[in-house]
Amino acid sequence: MTRPTIRGNTVVLDSGRTVSFPYPVAEVVEYPTVILVRLNVPTGATFNENVFAVNDQGAIVWQVPKRQYVYADSPYTGMQRQGNDAILFNWDGLQLMVDASTGKVLREDHGK
Repeated sequence: MTRPTIRGNTVVLDSGRTVSFPYPVAEVVEYPTVILVRLNVPTGATFNENVFAVNDQGAIVWQVPKRQYVYADSPYTGMQRQGNDAILFNWDGLQLMVDASTGKVLREDHGK
């Protein structure tokens, strides 16, 4: 997949297909079969599951799973590509390694 265009809450894929989200798109990371999309959740809104994988057809393949956090409001604040996996960083210090294609959690660490 090639780099999509971000327009506020919408990602525009090379095919022209669009995928809209409830909050603005903060960043995308490209992988061979999906792009990961992290949303910028505004202050005052609680939406911790703010990372999605989208395929080239515009379908959402997976969303980061709900889990127990240290703070009730702990959205993911960054993503880093590591080979075919992704490391997701959230507000309370969780570093979640996931398989980018499937969303399967591979490892969980805490840091800050």
